[in-house]
Amino acid sequence: MDPDHRANLALVYLERSDRASAIENLHAGLRIQPNNARINEILNDIGRRKPPAISFLSRDNPLNVWLGRRRANKS
Repeated sequence: MDPDHRANLALVYLERSDRASAIENLHAGLRIQPNNARINEILNDIGRRKPPAISFLSRDNPLNVWLGRRRANKS
């Protein structure tokens, strides 16, 4: 599938408030064409998640959640 089609599909998912599917399609488009300006623009508009504070723990781990909130408030 063409990266532009992935971008279009992601926009449809965003209209439906299905952020997870939109992100999945945007990342699939970047695997096809890593420097696609449109996909990167959409990702910048909706925001990108930072990696977990402690990478070997799950994102849902209470320590990662707490550290992530501290990091966000610090910025």
